[in-house]
Amino acid sequence: MNHILSQIEKRVGLNISDEEVNAAIAQIANRNRLSEKALYAQAQKDTGLDRAAFREQIRRTLAQDQMKEGMVGADITISDQQVDDYLAKLAREQGSTMHVQDLLIPLPAGDAKTRAAAVDEKIREVARALQGNGQNLGQAAARVSGARFNDLGNLNLATIPPRFARALAKLGAGDIVESPVVDDDGMHFLKVVAKHNAGENYTLNEADVSHILLRTNDGRDDATQKNRIDAIYRELQGGADFASLARRYSEDGQSAAKGGDLGWVSGESLGGELAQAITSLPDGGISKPIRTPYGYHILLVRGHRQSNKSEDTMRQQIKQGLYSKAIEEAWQQRLQALRREAYVDIR
Repeated sequence: MNHILSQIEKRVGLNISDEEVNAAIAQIANRNRLSEKALYAQAQKDTGLDRAAFREQIRRTLAQDQMKEGMVGADITISDQQVDDYLAKLAREQGSTMHVQDLLIPLPAGDAKTRAAAVDEKIREVARALQGNGQNLGQAAARVSGARFNDLGNLNLATIPPRFARALAKLGAGDIVESPVVDDDGMHFLKVVAKHNAGENYTLNEADVSHILLRTNDGRDDATQKNRIDAIYRELQGGADFASLARRYSEDGQSAAKGGDLGWVSGESLGGELAQAITSLPDGGISKPIRTPYGYHILLVRGHRQSNKSEDTMRQQIKQGLYSKAIEEAWQQRLQALRREAYVDIR
């Protein structure tokens, strides 16, 4: 695989400068609280790589990051709806409340074509009524035939149907949904009068995590990898240094050179059993081997924190986390395809 990646790197003309390598090494040293000289010495002790070879490993890691972005990044799109869904989930979990008003219109009768035309006309009628009443739902309801106005008071998003929570979570105080939420009762034109917590500050649980990964998704024998990860876990239980073993054994090229360091991450960016592990492990805790579609992981959680973030900041962070997860999945699929192509060419 390294040969295949080298060929791609040459073909697309990637050129990682010494300055980029220097910056990456300085960042790794800072995260590990080491001088750069001490980092080089530790890397040679752990992996047998001298200074030049370690720098080359970092350069290749940076090049692979660029290849990943260039080859699959353009195909990854994180929609606003995905971010909205996660924000709604977060708001429900944190008991956020909103003062909500509802303008309800029963669904028109008739066949599908007739109903569709009638629905469109009702939406336009509501829009005209709102424009003439300063976005006041109560006054608008009086001008729209068949409409009923309800002041729902303060609602906890955890207690309402998900479709309503998703629609409301992305609204600010004074906002009205762009399109009505439909259920058996009819079309709901919802307005957020005031928000409490949600949309002002969200609390995000994060952990400072390192991992060791032995892959099973690229043709490696599962039983062999399981035996290897169990042996690594026994070394850790015996007091071995996590970063040293990560540099020596981990098959995650992006983090191995950093001693397995993933930085501060949320459970959402990892997903599944990894998310459960970082939540349940204490500071300084090491997980037992965890099986995922990528292979076997061992996690080290150095610490936990809660970050209070504005909605704009949260949206950016959620979008980046979802993107990172999606691009890694797409990249692994691309690597498997490249391996299959190389195997066919060799045959």
